[in-house]
Formats: sequence, structure tokens, C-alpha cells
Amino acid sequence: TVSNHLKTLENAGIVGSRKEGAWVNYRLIVEPGGPAAELLARLPEWVDHDPGLRALLARLPMIRREDLCG
Repeated sequence: TVSNHLKTLENAGIVGSRKEGAWVNYRLIVEPGGPAAELLARLPEWVDHDPGLRALLARLPMIRREDLCG
């Protein structure tokens, strides 16, 4: 599940989490030279070569947490 994947990323020091009621909010931990910084540096190259990812990123501003959980 996504929760298991996020927990693995948290254990690796790539993301941090904070619980708010029933929600757990995750954030990237971006340290110079760290794994998240390296991933972010490569992201534009990956996005440029993946039409599906470009389409998803274009929709992100319109997606709300409330809409996903009904």
C-alpha cells in the first residue's frame, strides 16, 4: 500500500511525517547532497520524457484531498 511505501521512505530519511487527526501528512526532507535533493535534481529530465507524468503534473493543482476521500 501507499502507507507502507511512505513508511519505507520515512525510514530512509527521504520523507518525514506529522499526524493530524485521521490524516498523516508527509513532506520531503531535502538536505543538500541528500537522496531527496538528488531525486529532485533529476525530476525535470524524467518529466520531459514521460507524457503521462506531464499530464498528471498538469492536473495536480486541481486535485484536492477532500475530493479523493469523499
